[in-house]
Amino acid sequence: MIYTFKYRDAVIEFKGNRARAVIQAADPLQALTRVRELFPHLRDETVKARSAGEYVVRFKVSFNYRKSLLKTVERASRLKRSLDSYNRGRYLDRYVVASLCLLTGAPEWLAAMNLKPEISDLRRAAVVAREVPNVMGFVDWDIAIHNFLELNSKPGHRSRVVRKVRT
Repeated sequence: MIYTFKYRDAVIEFKGNRARAVIQAADPLQALTRVRELFPHLRDETVKARSAGEYVVRFKVSFNYRKSLLKTVERASRLKRSLDSYNRGRYLDRYVVASLCLLTGAPEWLAAMNLKPEISDLRRAAVVAREVPNVMGFVDWDIAIHNFLELNSKPGHRSRVVRKVRT
């Protein structure tokens, strides 16, 4: 989902952990500085001129953004074990698992469901249950989910340590 935040001289759009800012500035350095003032958690920034006095800054959200949410996403991902544990979870935890399934296709028992309406219903239920203050609060959760996937899909990453039995 795309989240849009409008400011007096800028518009920032988030999709997952990637973002695009269209900003009015005198030069590229000033545009990047202004984006850092609005959202300081940047990495992999690129600045391109769009028209006279307007720049497009593309960036990814840094991995240290809202570490507590990243830990919660990691804990919620453990609900993927069975349908029963999924159904007993909080709406927010179920949203995380359904989003992870939509992006990765695992677990297979959840991938068989139609996930788009499930995710939409879980968003509404989480807001009604006051687990999230409003729908715009999901931008942080989506960033955490995408950062979690990016961290755990790096080459050489092993999420579980398996030790060999000594004889």
